[in-house]
Amino acid sequence: MTNAPSPTPAPASTHAAVPHVPGSSHAFRLMVATLTQDLFDGQVAYVDLPGLGGHVGVLHRHTPLLTLLAEGPLTMYPIEGPPRTLPVAGGIAEIGPWGVTVLADFAGHGTAAEKRRMDAARQRAAERRASQHASSRTAQARARLDDELNLFWLRALREFRR
Repeated sequence: MTNAPSPTPAPASTHAAVPHVPGSSHAFRLMVATLTQDLFDGQVAYVDLPGLGGHVGVLHRHTPLLTLLAEGPLTMYPIEGPPRTLPVAGGIAEIGPWGVTVLADFAGHGTAAEKRRMDAARQRAAERRASQHASSRTAQARARLDDELNLFWLRALREFRR
């Protein structure tokens, strides 16, 4: 067992404080975006990401990492102002020497509703593909029947001419 000092509790305040961990006093850049909008770009002391394997806490000079995001809260602790929580549903986070970049599939208020809307759109697209595939099979069957009918009439004509 080592004699490492235990973390000191965060001071009580009206909002949650940055977890007191060595290195949390240093800022790094956090960028959060979806395909359609930039949601946050600023300096933070700490960010908690909802990774697929569990939450990932990131401080300044974190080991470089690429991770998939799960559905859950992304909590950021800006250098100035209270912590902010942003609901995300899927995406990817890149942690590098420059900071953290998050490209979320869905993020912000209404994330769950947007995810349901996109899931419904995917379902409709899959149904259309299945319907088109069925139509394609029907067209192929008709073409084969037409070929067979043409062969039948061709043979009938040959027999008739004999």
